[in-house]
Amino acid sequence: MATKKGHEIATIDVVLVTVGVPDSGDEIALDTSSSIQVSAQIETEDAIRLIVKGRLIAQKPAVNTLAGNTITLTDNVFNPELVKMLQGGTIKYWADADQGTTSDTDMDFGVASYTPPLAGAMQEITPFTLNAYSAIYNAAGLITGYEKISYPNCQGSPIALNSEDGVFRVSEYTINSAPAEGEAPYVINYVKELPVVGVLGSLTVKSIAGSTSGKTKLTVTPTLGADRTYKVKTAETVELPKYHEVIGSGGGYSDWNGTDDVTAETGDEIAVIEVDSSNRAVKGGKNTVTSMA
Repeated sequence: MATKKGHEIATIDVVLVTVGVPDSGDEIALDTSSSIQVSAQIETEDAIRLIVKGRLIAQKPAVNTLAGNTITLTDNVFNPELVKMLQGGTIKYWADADQGTTSDTDMDFGVASYTPPLAGAMQEITPFTLNAYSAIYNAAGLITGYEKISYPNCQGSPIALNSEDGVFRVSEYTINSAPAEGEAPYVINYVKELPVVGVLGSLTVKSIAGSTSGKTKLTVTPTLGADRTYKVKTAETVELPKYHEVIGSGGGYSDWNGTDDVTAETGDEIAVIEVDSSNRAVKGGKNTVTSMA
């Protein structure tokens, strides 16, 4: 039988890290990470040996079970959205209504503050998936694809922040990944391209005449994600926001519960934006209004 040579895959660099809750359609992308260290969490069942008068008669070997991984992620900037996902807390943006800023400031959609959970408080953290991408090079020095390692059911540990004169802060995060029953502790895929980052997801919006004059009935697909809400805006023309742009109280948007008829004029445009718990735009779509005459 001929001996076959295995595939040789040369990977280098932490090209991209994405962190997101499965099926939420929302991920945080980090292209500033410089290191991912993974330590396997192994549970060992000791060997059992039968030794009679100094002679080994039989033995049951030790059994090692991979229970999960501890991931140490080093990032060269501070990302409040990532920290919130790791340990909970609250983020306020300059575009939030209670910040009192106007839409023409440079900090419209920047972070105004981050507050961690209260001391001693228990805050439930939603498990997330961490995807680590490394580049694959060939002998000509060309990138031929990317290695993607996915770690399931990740949860972060509380963080500490250090500062030093003349040194940019390097943040280090400890993340624990534990597979569910019947789930692999990690999965490796090889992909041709990196995921597109920072693109607003798509909603299909349909408008038909509502139940009363001047009202339109909207239907939106796909359905609203967990912990999400809708914002709606109608005008002669409407521009969709950018991905993760904060939809504050200004700008003509209003809350919509997903079922009530909306006041709108036939022929105008109407936009529906799906936002997360921090009012950041995640998905959006628009269409021309048809309202009851």
